[in-house]
Amino acid sequence: MKMAEADLLPAVRDAGEDTLIVADGTSCRHQVDLGTGRKALHVAQVIDMVLGNAVMPPADSSSDSAHHRCQHP
Repeated sequence: MKMAEADLLPAVRDAGEDTLIVADGTSCRHQVDLGTGRKALHVAQVIDMVLGNAVMPPADSSSDSAHHRCQHP
């Protein structure tokens, strides 16, 4: 989590509630959830939403488009 605090988690915290948080890696999504309480989506989930095949996440999960790469120690 120390590496996530360097860039990833501060960026997620600074993102508006209407910003969709996108992270391809499972560990990145897990760190976002643990570190901020927000739910990051996989890019495939976002594509599915755009194509009309999925329901938008609840407001507490966010919704626009901030994509941050996970940093591994």
